[in-house]
Amino acid sequence: MASFNRERSKKLQSPKGIQLKEETAWAGQIDPVISDMVANGEYTSPVRELFEGGDQIHHIKGVRALDALFQNNTAEQNEILKQQLGSGNTLMNLMALPQRAHQGVKDEFNIESVHNLMRQRGLEQNSAADVRTRGA
Repeated sequence: MASFNRERSKKLQSPKGIQLKEETAWAGQIDPVISDMVANGEYTSPVRELFEGGDQIHHIKGVRALDALFQNNTAEQNEILKQQLGSGNTLMNLMALPQRAHQGVKDEFNIESVHNLMRQRGLEQNSAADVRTRGA
């Protein structure tokens, strides 16, 4: 089995024209949405917090978890998968989170992070980030 290549996987899973760097992909897709909401008077405080509340971008459907589905296919088959799954760096698969909630930070708040919880439950393995324990 070939080793996991995150950049290659994001490229396979994302529609053409979508940026591969998560922050750029998020901004490029969310900025027009925000502009429309501002123009329509819909960019209220709760909505603003959803869009501006994080400094890290999280894939809802994990790139690594779906990687095997995109291997050994034709380009046409991968295009169908992209449409069916909505994976990679598509806006509907990205979520802005504070680092504390995304990867975890050792601090006095002891907040559980998404990736730590997934690792503890055996749902994520071999990620680039180290397990950050609560507290200590």
